[in-house]
Parts: sequence; structure tokens; C-alpha cells
Amino acid sequence: MKQSCPKCKTLIEINEKEYYPGSTVVKPCPLCDGKVTFNIPDKKATDEEAITKLNEEVEALKKQLNDIQSNNEKNKAAMAAKLKAAEDRAAHAESLAKQPTSANTGLPPQRPASPKNGKAKKNSTGAWIWGAVAIMAFALLVLLISIRGCSHHDEVIDDKSKTATTTIDSTPANTGTDNNSMRSQGRDTIRQFPDEEIIKDVIGTYLNAKANNDFNSLYGAYAPMVEKFHDASYLTRSEVLAKEQRYDSIFQVYGKNSEVKWETFRIEWASSNRVAVIVVEKFDIDRVDKNKLRHFVLEKHITLNDDYQIVSVWDNQLSAKK
Repeated sequence: MKQSCPKCKTLIEINEKEYYPGSTVVKPCPLCDGKVTFNIPDKKATDEEAITKLNEEVEALKKQLNDIQSNNEKNKAAMAAKLKAAEDRAAHAESLAKQPTSANTGLPPQRPASPKNGKAKKNSTGAWIWGAVAIMAFALLVLLISIRGCSHHDEVIDDKSKTATTTIDSTPANTGTDNNSMRSQGRDTIRQFPDEEIIKDVIGTYLNAKANNDFNSLYGAYAPMVEKFHDASYLTRSEVLAKEQRYDSIFQVYGKNSEVKWETFRIEWASSNRVAVIVVEKFDIDRVDKNKLRHFVLEKHITLNDDYQIVSVWDNQLSAKK
């Protein structure tokens, strides 16, 4: 944690991990008689606020699921009514075909129809029977497709609700164009997750955006809720972007360059909706103070969700020099 002296503007740095969260630390300035006050963040309060947001998202998803299930019940009832009507029509047509003739009922014989008219009546009755059968078969097919589609949709919604505590944020995404178009194309053409080529494209675009201060692309690279961002936990992507924007001024940087060592790329682990990767980056910065460290080799640990958005990122510093 860094803070400037209110008198001489000297930048003073402390390690906030050495102090109790939520406490206040006062340090004397080494160049003047000024004092610098540090307010150590209260991690518990931040975590509780993030958990509250996530619980609200879970409740919203549960309500959506209940609404969908209610609509499905209405659809099933409507299809059942249509099926019953079709069965009634078929039964009525069958009863017409089995009606007795005047020969075995004792009724006066009817005037025989001409061959042409008799054939027309026979064809009309047969067409009615086959039409009713066709309607009943079509209704059965539509009902089967509807029930199967509803069941599949319920499974998808239920799966999303189970993972809501890590991947859902109500903040509207103002994503970067490059990341969005690349991810959309990949998801349309490649069904299997994770896809190594898409992962490499996402990470390369992300590190290049950091080096060039492309904050629009950076916003789209992060998930709505970032579980780990270096030393911080459970930040919205707006909070992460604010940290990215302050980096140059805090460390007095006026130029950055990123070089990814793709031969070191590897997938550490993967699940149905997460993938964790490791890759080495050579990161160089131009600083106002040439006596400070400027050349770094970093082992990047990055976790992506199934939309190829970053949910966790932190570095293991392999080397650093001036």
C-alpha cells in the first residue's frame, strides 16, 4: 500500500498484510516532519458485501426458474387438451365407419346410390378417418418435442443457478470489441470447452490491452465478478478496471511492453465451466525513477469461465531487475 506525504509529497509504502484489517497505521515521513496515515482495508466487510450481491443473484435466478416451470405447466396442459380433442375426433370418425346398414336394422331400404356417388361417399369417409389419424399423430409429436425441450431448458437454468455464486453480476457489460467478437466466433463454431486456441487468443489480447492501456478491451476481458485480482478478492470488474487505470500513476510508469512465452503455456486444470492456465510473460516498464525495478519475468496464473472471461488472475514473480 502506498501513500504520499501531505507536506513533501514523498511516496511512502507499507505492506498492509502485516497489519490488522480495518486498522489505522501512522508512519513518519523520512524526509520531513510530516506523518502519513494508512487505512488498512477491512477484507471481511468487502467479502460480506460481495456475498450479499451473489445471494441476491441466486434468488433472482430461482424466481426465473419458477416462472419458467409455471409456464411449462401451462403449455403441457394446453397440449394435453389438443391431444384429447384429436382423440375424440378420431373416435367419432371410427364410430361413423362402424354404423350398421339398413339390411340388418329392419329399416326400409334406401334408394341405391349411383356407382359414381357411392364411390365418392366411400372416399369421403376414408379421407375423414385418415385426416383424424394424421392430426392425432401430429399432436403427439408436438407434445413429445415440447416436453423434451422444456426438460432440457430446466436443466440448463438449474445448472446456471448452481454456479451463480461465482459467475453472475447484474452490471451490464460494456465489453471490448476484440474479445467479444473472438469469443462469439469461437463459441459458434467450437462446441467443446475448453478450447486451447481460444484461450491463447483471449490471454494474448488481454496482456496486450494491459500494456497499451486499452481499458475498453480490459473491461470486456474480466467476468462481472472477479474472485481474485492479485492481492484483492471479490471485486466487480468496474473495481478491477479502476485499479488498472491507477497503475501508471502509482508506480510512475510511462511505457509498458508485454512479451508472452507461449512455449510455457499449459492448462493446469479444467472443469465443465472453468479452466486454469499458466504462462510466462516478460514484462518491461519505463519508469521515471531509473533506479527502481523495470524488467520482470512473471508466471501468470489465470482462471477463465466458460465464456472465456477472467475470474481470477495473479502473478508469481520469477525475476526482477533494473
